[in-house]
Amino acid sequence: MRVYQAKSSLILADQAVRNAGAPAGLPLNPSYYVRDTENRRTTVLEAESFSLLRELILPLQYDELLNRYGENEEELQAVLDWLTAQDFLLLNDGPASGQARLLTGSSEERLKGIPLIPRTIMFNCTPKCNLRCKHCIVSDKHYKQQDILRFEDIQAFLDEADACGVENIVLSGGEPLLWQSIYTVIEDSLNRSYTVILYTNGMLINEKWLTLFRSIQEQKPGGLKLHVSLDGGTPLTHDGVRGVTGSFNRIIGSLEQLNGRGIPVAAVESMATAELYPELDSLITICRENGVGSLYLHPVFNFDRNPQIQELELEWDSRLRYLHRVSELSGLELGVELHYSDPYFPAGLFQEKPSIARKNAEAFLNGILSGNRMESGNYDVVKRDKNVLTNCDGGVSQMFVDYNGDVYPCMIYANSARPVDHCGNVTRNSLLEVWNSEGMNRVRKVMNRNELTVCSQCEHFDQCGPTVKKCRIASEIALGDFFGPSYLCVRYAAQLGIAPELLTSYRQELLNK
Repeated sequence: MRVYQAKSSLILADQAVRNAGAPAGLPLNPSYYVRDTENRRTTVLEAESFSLLRELILPLQYDELLNRYGENEEELQAVLDWLTAQDFLLLNDGPASGQARLLTGSSEERLKGIPLIPRTIMFNCTPKCNLRCKHCIVSDKHYKQQDILRFEDIQAFLDEADACGVENIVLSGGEPLLWQSIYTVIEDSLNRSYTVILYTNGMLINEKWLTLFRSIQEQKPGGLKLHVSLDGGTPLTHDGVRGVTGSFNRIIGSLEQLNGRGIPVAAVESMATAELYPELDSLITICRENGVGSLYLHPVFNFDRNPQIQELELEWDSRLRYLHRVSELSGLELGVELHYSDPYFPAGLFQEKPSIARKNAEAFLNGILSGNRMESGNYDVVKRDKNVLTNCDGGVSQMFVDYNGDVYPCMIYANSARPVDHCGNVTRNSLLEVWNSEGMNRVRKVMNRNELTVCSQCEHFDQCGPTVKKCRIASEIALGDFFGPSYLCVRYAAQLGIAPELLTSYRQELLNK
């Protein structure tokens, strides 16, 4: 008699209890999905298919299944055929060496709508860096400090992340290749189901790293994604921002070596500054010639009014130039995917429809970092209310671990001059403890339009763009008001045509706090 059993590499996630009665402002999550740790694929399931797969965590003979299905053999066979086609079932007649795992969550009211686990965990591995970038909110304050975390300190945390089906581990810094345990963590990822996304300035890539990167590419295709920083199309611009003469040429050399060894670079990351703007075509050419998949352009944001960062922040005219230029480039065959997003600037007021580059950037934020790459199946959609804001990913699908192990909903909190309580520490707390903590829950608050102190009264509310309104963390850090507007709306109130009496009253209230 044929024995059926789910593959031991599967993680079955039952989100249904948390989805029941979930607030409309939280990002949608499927009620049932399966993560295959063998091929790193996530698939949404309908309730019936998930229920049967859940039964098959333990081996069952066909006649036992048929009894549970009430003798409806045709229906049972159809579901079994679908599960087999998805490669969820063992194809031999013997029991599996292990068992699939089941994730379920509590029905606590405070966790309604919250995913069982984060899809992405971002690590600031080390404060150390070999550059002195003008815009860096990490190294600017901490680069003289020494490493604190070692692989042994976070191994149990990574074990839990792997066992729960976390999809992405992002390694950043400082310069992560200076971290004492970086080689071990990357090498260890060969035995993990998650993808490692490495953000590096590229200057330290040598034969040791090329060999490791190539090994992972061969043994676990797609298991390592490299993002290399490059802030100009010429040495003058890049080195001026990065603070080290010769850094541009060394990074170009690294890109050429990676390309020559067949190691794909997923993306080049660039600060969208006024100096970079005339070199944009050169930067695109560099990416194309070195086989880089994407180019991400990020305007600098200065929530803490840092004078050094201020000189790199785009002014009004420069922001509009970038918006229009990127829209033009979006219609061309560039040979590299262009991503541009100015999330705290009300770009929606200046574009009849988002450019392809802006759509790409939003898809990246909502897809890659959140890990939301569902393959198939249908799931219930929480009805949207236009007056309810959709939360950002911080504390909802991703979290941030600082170089000392402290956990925050996002990196903006961790690197702010404004003191913010952390949500625990990876050396003392489990993944689920920090994920379900009150610190995380604080930023998950679902807000109605009428709770926003300025945005609720602004005539541009429906046009300016969702990100401008939903990042409460940025408003709290920049203005001291969790419910406040974007600090750029305050700065450019006259150009935007925001009612002066509205902001005058708001500024006075802030001063009186």
